[in-house]
Amino acid sequence: MPDLHADPTVPETASRPAPGTARVRTVLASAALVLLVQGMVGQFVFQGIPAFLRKAGHSPEVIGLIFLAGIPYILRFLWAPLVDRYGWPAFGHRRSWILPVQLLMVLAVGGLLFLDPADGARPIVVMAGLIMVLIGTQLVAIGAFMLENLPRASHPAAASVQGMAAAVAGFVLGGGVLYLVADRGWTATVTVLAGLCALGLVAVLLLPLDRGRGAAASGVSPMASLVMLKRPDVRRLLLLLMFVETGLALPYGMKAIVQVDAGLTVAQIGLLGVVGGNAAGLLGAWAARPVVDRLGAGRTLFGIGLLTATLYAGLSLLVEGRPTPGAAAVFVLTSNLLLFAHFTASRSLIMGVCDAARAGTELATFLCFCGALNLALASAGNSLSVWLGLTGLFLSAAGVAVVGAMAALWLTGGPRAPAR
Repeated sequence: MPDLHADPTVPETASRPAPGTARVRTVLASAALVLLVQGMVGQFVFQGIPAFLRKAGHSPEVIGLIFLAGIPYILRFLWAPLVDRYGWPAFGHRRSWILPVQLLMVLAVGGLLFLDPADGARPIVVMAGLIMVLIGTQLVAIGAFMLENLPRASHPAAASVQGMAAAVAGFVLGGGVLYLVADRGWTATVTVLAGLCALGLVAVLLLPLDRGRGAAASGVSPMASLVMLKRPDVRRLLLLLMFVETGLALPYGMKAIVQVDAGLTVAQIGLLGVVGGNAAGLLGAWAARPVVDRLGAGRTLFGIGLLTATLYAGLSLLVEGRPTPGAAAVFVLTSNLLLFAHFTASRSLIMGVCDAARAGTELATFLCFCGALNLALASAGNSLSVWLGLTGLFLSAAGVAVVGAMAALWLTGGPRAPAR
């Protein structure tokens, strides 16, 4: 089976000189700041808003509407061709999207100040949906910016930075915003979040210019994102992701349930799940980068698959009967560490097969596929736990993880060092 890294469909643009070390660091640092702010807003939508709605007395059915706000995020590949096609080269093709979207995000988050959870959930859900449209659009642009301005050898670093930014965002939101401010009420919390969004404008302005880069010579049809499926390397990578992510993500939706069943309080769940989970994720994203650099993404995913199988097989023994707080802690912390390590390795592969001429479109298509797959797997895992029990779910995930580990070796060309 050919290596996904060998003979890439679209080599780096020869006419563009390789960026120096200083520029690479600037691109990574500034993009990380943008992603950090963006991540805090996104996690507030799905973690903070439901808490405020519940505190206001809304039913779980009404609160569940907030997850409809995630639909635009999953469907962002539909308008990603517009981000590739149009832009203002004098300001920077990608920056001309990232800055206006950040401005709109400040306004949208600020708009939440005019809404009150006690008055109803639906207006807040609509505003949250608009915020997720903005976040999705900015993700398309910032992902393409990184792909276009970093050499191939820096892809693992870029993937690691994205994972670490997401982990730090959750850590800051949980410990630095919700924990310190949320008790003062909705208005105080949203004001702090809007202020952080405004600071994000500074991060956007720090992005290096990409002047002279014109718009991509591609159509603007939503179907343009599906052109990539004609390429064999893309189809192989999608197949690989299906195998690997199934084993890792199948029990993911059970985290809150396992913690509650283990007897943890809401405060303890916040400390373990939000602060501890994101700290473990930060460690996983950071630690995976040198492994990918040294061994290659395929071998790294192979190792992650085996560790995942070991984790879930062990948990199947620990959760027989009623899960203990210790088992819950192992589940949350270790699975988050592996999930973010997987993020770094898989994102390195994804960046390696994307066409630079349609960077925003192709990255968005891959990531939307992964997001939809993970949501479906989390839902399916919860249903399987009803039929098989928690032990059966963990054993099923362990078996699939082994298959995913083997697929990682086979579909990426076996145990070999990465091409430089």
